[in-house]
Order: sequence, then C-alpha cells, then structure tokens
Amino acid sequence: ETKMKKIEKELRRKQEQEELKLKENKGITLIALVITKKYSSTHESMKSVAYMLDIKAWDKFAVTGKADYAIGGPTLELLFKSYNQKYETNYVAEAADIAGYKVGSGTALEYDLKLSNTGDPLYVITSNSNAVAYWLASPANTNTANVFCVNSNRSCVR
Repeated sequence: ETKMKKIEKELRRKQEQEELKLKENKGITLIALVITKKYSSTHESMKSVAYMLDIKAWDKFAVTGKADYAIGGPTLELLFKSYNQKYETNYVAEAADIAGYKVGSGTALEYDLKLSNTGDPLYVITSNSNAVAYWLASPANTNTANVFCVNSNRSCVR
C-alpha cells in the first residue's frame, strides 16, 4: 500500500466512526452529516444538497428491484415536475443566482410557495407525529446556508 492509500483509508475509517457516532445520537441533523462528509463548497446549502444527492450515503435505502439508487430528498425540479403533472399546476424553480433558487407559478418568483390545497402524502407532510417537514435537495436564494423544505402547511420554504 502506498502512503497516500493508507492516509485515504485512515480518513475513511475516521469518517465512518464519526458517522456511526452521529447515527447513535438521536438528535442527528442534516448539517452534522454534511460536516462529516467534508464536502468542499463554501456555501453550506450546497454542502447539504451534495449530501442529499450523494447516492452512496443513501444506498441502504434503495430497494433492490424497485430503485437503482436512493437520494436524501427530491430536488425542486423533481417535486414540481411530478406535482405539476399530477395536479395540472405550473410551479417552477429558477436559479436566481449562484446561491440558489426562487420558486413560484407564472412570473412572480419568491422564496416561499404554498402548494395547492392537497392532502396527498406523496407531496406534503400530513401528520406532524413523525416529522414537521421534509428537506428538498435545492439551495434557497435567501442566503448561502438555506435549503428548501416542504412543511405540514404545504409550504415550500427556505
């Protein structure tokens, strides 16, 4: 083994130990997981997005025969494409600048959006007993630390 391979192996071992410690902690957060992965963006939101889209991090959730891979949450584009097709709406996500997206329907793009009145659990949290929101793998334009989520009020917020 070369010296570089040994260093890489040791770094992987340390990362795995940190991840195990975090998993044992019931207060685990997305940011804590991002920190252990050492993603290299200067924007915290992009580190979160990178982690959520890291198929290796979510591999254990991919069900053989049903999915080739799993991710930590959909992107705004995935959410809106599916939602628009099912409910004949016109929600869009548009990159506002390097920091992230704005969302809306039509020409009025904002930082928040309320999905149409639906109780469809595929798109919204219908009960706060297990979660109050789910994260989207898309950075919000408000600042370099925010990502979007969909909460129990059907709001797509940053």
